[in-house]
Amino acid sequence: QGNRRVDLVYSYTSLESVDDLLNQLSTSQTEILEIDPTVNTRIIGSQGTSIWIPANSLTLPDGSNPTGTVQVELKESYDIFDMITEGLMTHSGDQMLETGGMISVQAFANGQPLQVGEGQALTIALPGSMQQPGMELFMGVTDTQGNVTDWDPTQRPFEPSLAQLIDLPPLPTRKRTHFLNPAYSEEWSGYPAKPKKPQMPREPREIKRESVRYNPGLVKRLTLGKKKMEEIEEGMYQQKLDDYTERQRLYEQSMVQYKLDMDNYRQAKVDHQIAMETWIAQRIQDSLSYKAGGAEYQAKLEAYRARKKVIDAEYEEQMDIWREVKRRRLAAFEEEYDLAGSYQPNLVYQYFAQVNELGWINCDRFYNVPAEEKMELAIKDSDPEQDERVFVVFEEINSILKASKRGPIYTTQKVPLQAPIRIIGVKVVDGKAFLAELKSFVGAKGEYELEYRPCSLAEMAAALERTNRPG
Repeated sequence: QGNRRVDLVYSYTSLESVDDLLNQLSTSQTEILEIDPTVNTRIIGSQGTSIWIPANSLTLPDGSNPTGTVQVELKESYDIFDMITEGLMTHSGDQMLETGGMISVQAFANGQPLQVGEGQALTIALPGSMQQPGMELFMGVTDTQGNVTDWDPTQRPFEPSLAQLIDLPPLPTRKRTHFLNPAYSEEWSGYPAKPKKPQMPREPREIKRESVRYNPGLVKRLTLGKKKMEEIEEGMYQQKLDDYTERQRLYEQSMVQYKLDMDNYRQAKVDHQIAMETWIAQRIQDSLSYKAGGAEYQAKLEAYRARKKVIDAEYEEQMDIWREVKRRRLAAFEEEYDLAGSYQPNLVYQYFAQVNELGWINCDRFYNVPAEEKMELAIKDSDPEQDERVFVVFEEINSILKASKRGPIYTTQKVPLQAPIRIIGVKVVDGKAFLAELKSFVGAKGEYELEYRPCSLAEMAAALERTNRPG
């Protein structure tokens, strides 16, 4: 929400209390708009809030529908100045919140309060200068005087567009398609066979006479006699000698062939080396065809692009149909609602939600930081005998806390260390306004002390207005 200028003329009156002071400073006005509850109505607030109220969605406490006109009361609080004067804060329990704005919506029929009927919901849109993710709907918890004391999370998010709250067909799904680099697979059928080395023939072992012995059993020896045994032994030797001579001849022939085979093997090794180099060079050349710029790669890339072009065209055609359905349904939704209110917001960003109860409504998100990076603020009570209000305004986030009195000091929930802050104190002494301002950061002191000075209502309004601008 943009900064606004406070150009109010304050006349001096004796102030009765801090509440009286804040009421006189307040520039927030309750807008009262009369609507016909039996027709769809859209309310637009002076600061850009939109509320869509369906026909017959507001009921009396007994569940019946009101007759005649209904008065809808809208109060908008989008800046820190309004939050201070309205006594609003940004925390839920002991957790700090960052706000996108707060509104109060009430409805009455002949003085009787109304409620949102069972199964019904109002659609609301809160304006914003930018859209923060994670914003949720919080409902105000109030005391018997109607003052907001806490914010209750509903676990329902604010949406970034009205379309997300209207019954629309599901978005078309784009078919997933990916380009996969063509994989090169080596062709092994032409792999050069490694030549087999010839096996060298083994030379036969020479036969020695003393190594040939005839050793029959004892009975055989006694039967044959020594001479016969020598003859047999000699015959055995001659047989082995003949065998050796033949093996030697074959060996010599084999050696001649072996030498020829070795010559061929040496040449085959040279030829194999050349064949391997040629095969490897060809494989490298073939693989380059599958890399970027290569023929196989380009062919597959072109096929992918053609396929993707068809898929994209089909998706865009489906999206055009979906957009037209969305446009018609949004237009039909708007056309069903009569407009109440004179301000037409011209803001890029809005937060949308549906609510099923009236009261204070807050667009917030939890401001989460680790526990070890937070501390509780302590602000010394300047005068225990005087009623005072102490607020802590955060310079870099849209958040404000109201300090609670605990004995001789005012304390807050635990807040982020090193966060730049502005501590504002207001009080009334002898009917006059007093103001204290202190710029600092969280953790600068263990206990902060405020220095109050008397001021006019105009001076105090200008000081509080400065809280809407960082720095």
